[in-house]
Amino acid sequence: MSKVKMMLELDFVELQKLKTDVLFISSSLTNTQKEILSSVVSLIEKVQDQAIDNPQNNFTSKQVLGV
Repeated sequence: MSKVKMMLELDFVELQKLKTDVLFISSSLTNTQKEILSSVVSLIEKVQDQAIDNPQNNFTSKQVLGV
């Protein structure tokens, strides 16, 4: 297994943990804070999906997000 693929899989596990943590703490947050957390998780997923789709590219998060 390539090092890049192993790193992406590790990131996926970490992302799943982050989502679980977000769900756990979101019950005590305001609606605005929940929306911000949701947006951050969506951006992380977008970057991760791009990395999985193009593992050979040296992209940056700014390129993926179109910033």
